[in-house]
Formats: sequence, C-alpha cells, structure tokens
Amino acid sequence: MYTFKNFGVEFKECNLKNGSPLFLFKKRGAPLYIRASVNAGTRWNDIHGTAHFVEHMIIAGSKKFPSKNLLVHEIERVGGEISAFTNFDSICVNAQVAQEDDLPIATGVLSEMLCNSLFDPKVVENERGAILSELRSKRSNPKRYAWDFFSSLVFQGTYMKYPTLGNEESIKQISVSDIKKFYSNYFSSARTTYVACGDIEIDVLKKSLENSIEFIGTVKNSLPRIPETILERRISVEYFGNEETHFIFGFRVDAHSLEEKVALFIIGNILAVGRASILAIELRYKKGLVYGVSGTAQFFSSVGMLSVSTSCSEKNVQKTLDIICEELSKIYVNGINEESFNFTKKKILKSKFIEMQTANSWVNANDQYLNNLVSEKSNIIDLMNITEGMTIQKVNEIFKKYIKPGSSYLAVCGKNSADSLNLKY
Repeated sequence: MYTFKNFGVEFKECNLKNGSPLFLFKKRGAPLYIRASVNAGTRWNDIHGTAHFVEHMIIAGSKKFPSKNLLVHEIERVGGEISAFTNFDSICVNAQVAQEDDLPIATGVLSEMLCNSLFDPKVVENERGAILSELRSKRSNPKRYAWDFFSSLVFQGTYMKYPTLGNEESIKQISVSDIKKFYSNYFSSARTTYVACGDIEIDVLKKSLENSIEFIGTVKNSLPRIPETILERRISVEYFGNEETHFIFGFRVDAHSLEEKVALFIIGNILAVGRASILAIELRYKKGLVYGVSGTAQFFSSVGMLSVSTSCSEKNVQKTLDIICEELSKIYVNGINEESFNFTKKKILKSKFIEMQTANSWVNANDQYLNNLVSEKSNIIDLMNITEGMTIQKVNEIFKKYIKPGSSYLAVCGKNSADSLNLKY
C-alpha cells in the first residue's frame, strides 16, 4: 500500500474562514506552488471564449499593479512566476515562489489577480488582439488544433462543443460588460479551491490566504449539466495542406467512479503510452507508418475522453486506422493480455516516483480530484492504491463498457476527405 511517506510528503487540508477548501502537500525543501482553481471554465460561457478572455484579463492588470508587466515584476523580483489556464471546468491561476519568506508576495499577487482586476477597456482590446493571434497560431498548427477539433466532435450538438478560445466571430463579439458579467457571476470563495505544495505549514498558508484574498462576489457553487452523447457524425476532417496528416481517434468515457477512471488510464497506457505500448509496436516498430503515437484519458466534471493521437502520410491514414481498429477488436473479443496488463500497472506505479518530484507536479496531479466540482474527493495516492489493486477482469469489464464498437470518433487534420475514411470499429 502506498502512502504520502513514500514520497516524503504530508497531506493536509482545511477550510479558509470564507469556506474555500485548502489542500496542502507539504514537501520538505520544495518551493511553494499555489493554485487557485475557480469553477468558471468554458462550460459556463454564454459567448464562446468568454472564460478564456476573463483568464487573460485577470492577469493583465489590477488596482495595485495597473499593468501586466508591473504584476509580473512583483513576483519575478523574488525569482517567482505566475501563470494561468482555462479548461472545461475551471479558470486556474498559479503563483510560485522560492520559499516561505516570499509567501506574502505570492498570496498578494494572487489576490490582485482574483479580486482586483481592472478590466480596462484599452487592455481588453489589446488582449483581444493577442487572443486572435493565439487562435490563428493554433489553427495553423494541425497537431495543436486536432485536440480542439476532436473535443468538438465528441461533444457535437451540445454546449461543450466549442473550443476554449472560442472562434474569431465570438472573440470579436465579447465586450467589457460581458467580461465583467462573467466575472461577477462565477468568481467567489464558494467556487474556489486552493491546492498547494511546498515546505510550509498549512496554518501559515491558510492565514496568508485569508489575510490577502477577499472576494466581493458571493455566488454559490453549482455543478454543470451533463451533455448528452451524440454519434450522428463520427468522422470529421479539417483541410490542412501539410504533407503529414494528424488525427485523433477516441471515445467519450464518462467514468462514474475513481475505479473506472483508473481502469481507463490503464487502458490508455496499454494502447498508446510509451514505446512499449501496443500501438507504438504495431504502427512504428512493425510497420513504420508513424513516427510516434500517444494516448490519454482525460476527465472533467462528469465527462471524459480517451484518445489516441498520431500522424502519418495522407496515403497511410486508412491503413493506420485499420490497425488501431484491429487491435481494439482483439481486446474487445479476447480481453487484455495478462503480461501487458501487469507490465503497464508496474510502469504506471513506478513512473510516479519519477514524475512527482516538483511542487507543481503535485498540484497538477491532484487539482482535478480535489476541486469542489468533485463529489468523491481523492488524490494521487488513492489512485496509486486503486491501480495496485486493479484486476484484469475489471479492466476488461470497463473496456467493454466504454470502448465499444460503433462508439468511436475520428478527427483528422490533413488532405483526406471524410468520405474516403472508414472506421472499422
């Protein structure tokens, strides 16, 4: 059985006086990394791209630091840094500093970003230009664009089909009042979770957060509705003139428990994670059709996706797809090979001792399992112990439940046409 002691970590949790939960992974000698995760992701957009636009604006200037360069200067002067990102569920804001002495700077900067943003109309226009440039950059890169294209296909016909950035029309449509309204509707202590790692006591961190961060908004937390599953269109192609065709093949996997999520992680690893995975061997080493292949199981509140990503020449897309479908069919009929199952379990568990060495790795690995959209709170140690106890029978059961013939999706960025491609699984 794995414990936090195996990693030299202590896990602590408490609530701030405003009700926000705080989770700390205390790691001796580690720098301090703090994440504020606000339940204000793209699932709550009225205009596509609003959440992402708000993310840009909250780090673009505040009452104390009227411009982004002043905000950044405040934390960089002690060797720290800030960052932010938006996903389906949340807007996440991060602050990292070297040691406990710099804690007031980290929490002070977080407070400015979360509670005191200016939303200056001139800065809004500057950020609009930057976001449009970000969108063009993504759309010019088929490997990057493929993920948005795939998730739009998986969630077709639902409110979740729109990419995080929005589109050119929606980005141009978003006004200062839209940004302020979104912020007012979704930023509050009830919708915020803090996850941190570093060499610090939780009482010290709690006091600093309480003294620094005070939301004006009081909006309550709420769970997003679950979008329906639609299989009307299983193949979607976006034309790119590149010689290499990039595609993502996968399934919607709305896992209902931690055990199901772990089983799907194992399945994703068996299929396409690492050089010893089934598809790496079949597609790269036996056939030479691709340079690399990757796989992932990604989960948000009540929804998830399992996918395989790769690229090949235009003429080899169907051949590559056929091999993927053939390998899936073998597993569906015969089950997962026991040797492969045991190998993958050991690989996943051992790799955590390599991956979990930094403060931000502890926050990244645990954030999605601790935010207040999750009914069943957990952490990486829970997941490791479930992995260790997982049986091949359970993994095969989950495979048949979610990785079913006729339920796959294919998003292609290249010269192929949708009519020329066929999914044989």
